[in-house]
Amino acid sequence: MKRPASATSTPKTKKAKLPQGDDPSEVRASLFKSGGLFPTVDEGPGKFVLVAPGYGKFKSAKPLELYYFAIRALGQLPQLCCEFAGHPYTYTVMNSNYFSSHMKETFEFGRMPMVRTADNKELVQSSAVLRYVAQRVGMAGKGESNVARCDMWYEMFKSEGKLDNDQLKKLQEAEVLPELDGNLKSISRRDTMELSELQKTGNALKFWDATIDKSKSGFIMPFCSYVDVALFWSLRAHKALLEKCGCAKLLDYVTKFEGMPGFKRMVESKRIMPDMAPGYTYQEDDLVKLSPAA
Repeated sequence: MKRPASATSTPKTKKAKLPQGDDPSEVRASLFKSGGLFPTVDEGPGKFVLVAPGYGKFKSAKPLELYYFAIRALGQLPQLCCEFAGHPYTYTVMNSNYFSSHMKETFEFGRMPMVRTADNKELVQSSAVLRYVAQRVGMAGKGESNVARCDMWYEMFKSEGKLDNDQLKKLQEAEVLPELDGNLKSISRRDTMELSELQKTGNALKFWDATIDKSKSGFIMPFCSYVDVALFWSLRAHKALLEKCGCAKLLDYVTKFEGMPGFKRMVESKRIMPDMAPGYTYQEDDLVKLSPAA
C-alpha cells in the first residue's frame, strides 16, 4: 500500500519573514544631513530600521531585534556578532530627540542598547545584551564551561587586558615606547597600580598578541567568540600601532577579521553607523562615506 505523501515527505522549515526596512543609503544621507546624534537639522524621521538577512545555517532563523542610538558605540558589538555569524536581525536606530520623545517611556528601563529576547522580554545593559546575542548566534560556546570561559576572557578584556582607545592613540604618537611586558601573570595587581595608563595599555597589547600567538585555533577560544569580535573591533583602527609595537600576530588577526564575509557584508550593505567626532557629530571614515558611490 502506497503511503500518503504527507507521511513520507520531510516537512520544510518555514523561513522567518523579514520586515521591510529602510534603505541604508537613505538612512546614511539623512543622518549626515541631521548633523549628529543631537540633530542640528531636526527634519525628517528620527528613527530608522535596518534589516539584515540570514546566511548559511541561520538563513531561516527568526531575526533578532536590536535597538540603539544612531551611533556605533555600545550597539556595535551585538550588531557585529550578528553579521559575522550570518544571523538575521533588525536594528532600530534613532537620534536622541526621537528616543527622548517617543521611545524612552515605552522601554521598561528607559535605556539602550536593548535586545528583545525570544520570549519577548526587554534586555538592557551592554554586556548583558552582548552575551545574549552571542549565545543566540553561536558565538558564546556550547556547554557551561565554554560559556563561563568566554565570560572570563571578556572580563579580562574589560579589566587587565583593557585596550583604551585614547591610550592606543597616545602610544601611536609616542616617540619612544615605554617598556612593555605582555606577561600579565608575572605582574601583580598591586604592581599594576604603579604603572602609567600608557604602560597598562601597551602591556595589554602584548598580552593579546601572545594569546593569539599561542592559540591553535587562531582565536581566543577554540572557536570564534564574541570576545574575538570585541578584540578585533578595538584594534581595527590601530594597525599602524600594532606594527610599531611588533604585534605581528594581532596585525594578522585584525586583517583576517576584515576579510571575513560577515564584515564585508556589513560594510558593503551600509548597515554600519557613521563614526562620531567630538560633540556627537557624524564624520566620514574608511568604513562610512557620505558619497553614494563609496
